Amino acid sequence: MNQQQSFNPDSLVATHAIPRIPYKFTQHLQEAQKDTSCSWEQMLSYNNPLFHSSSTEKKIFIETHPQVFDRAITPVPVNKTYAYKDPDFLLVLVLFLTTLYAALTVVFSRYLKQFAYAPFIYSESVRLYNDQSAVIPSFFAWLNGIALMVVSIFIYLCFKQYGWYEQMNSFPLFLLAMLFAAGFLLFRALTIKIAGWLLNRRDVFREYLFQNLLYYKMGSLAMLPLLIVAIFSDATWTGYTLAVAAALLLIIHLYIYARGTKIILKKGILIFYWILYLCTAEFVPFLMLYKYISTRVQGG
Repeated sequence: MNQQQSFNPDSLVATHAIPRIPYKFTQHLQEAQKDTSCSWEQMLSYNNPLFHSSSTEKKIFIETHPQVFDRAITPVPVNKTYAYKDPDFLLVLVLFLTTLYAALTVVFSRYLKQFAYAPFIYSESVRLYNDQSAVIPSFFAWLNGIALMVVSIFIYLCFKQYGWYEQMNSFPLFLLAMLFAAGFLLFRALTIKIAGWLLNRRDVFREYLFQNLLYYKMGSLAMLPLLIVAIFSDATWTGYTLAVAAALLLIIHLYIYARGTKIILKKGILIFYWILYLCTAEFVPFLMLYKYISTRVQGG
């Protein structure tokens, strides 16, 4: 019967020349394994810091003794002076015009693009002139109303800027400015029609009148932002803004004369008659208006 043999590690040291492991090292290794052993009970315990969120409380510093300045701090108001003493009346006019323009873009959106190109491209203006649509008269009437209002506001601001008719209130003075603007436009239309009747070329001068009103409509839309700036800006900038608006009116008339010259030459009218018309019906009224304005400015 075989005899049971026990394994003794020390026999390996003697027979196979394996170095003996010190007892203290083995004891230290067992203690390290015991310290680093992972216990599932400890990991899944509620006391584990992983299951507790960090505190979101923030400390607020409350100053119990606020700092007192030696001198009181007083706000300094901004003294903005408007050029006109009736901004409410002018605001109503501006809101009315912007409402008209917004309604125009909605109702007549089909013709706005062609209208924007017409003052710069002659073929587009001819197409707009020959358009027989029933909507075109309403479209032009709407634009004429806006142009009349804008030119009236420009004249009204000039009256206020130079102190003319100071004894009149805002609304009567605006009506007077509108009367001036309507009279100017009617005078131009009348002189153009008379010239066409005298030269027996009513069709040519009817197209020239259409081009006149077309440029006035476009110029009034471009002038409206300038007038809004003049109304609601500081008083020091009002004179400059009105000067820019007046320069815009001068540029519009130069475009009108250039377009009229193109129409006259294309339709076969002698250039002599065209120059005669410009000198008598265009330049002389403007010179008379300039004389009147310069006299009023110098006279105060």
